Amino acid sequence: MKTSKTRPTIYFVEDELVRSTDLKRIEDLTNSQSRKDFKRAFLSMNNCRDVLEQHGFDITQMWCTKALGVFSKLESKGIEDIIIA
Repeated sequence: MKTSKTRPTIYFVEDELVRSTDLKRIEDLTNSQSRKDFKRAFLSMNNCRDVLEQHGFDITQMWCTKALGVFSKLESKGIEDIIIA
């Protein structure tokens, strides 16, 4: 998560994946040493869904935190806003 006194909090996909699984660190998903290594490994994976499910992935927990700062007035239903049925 990135924070600043002048900018609103921005949640990165890595933060959302940690919150939506049983992981403590996103690097643990791919056994990476750093976030940069994680990104490279994650993008080259062929079985992302399987690996995420092994860590208890719950898609309803993605992007469901309340926005802060200037974005707090925007209403979100979480993942329902992203997934098109």
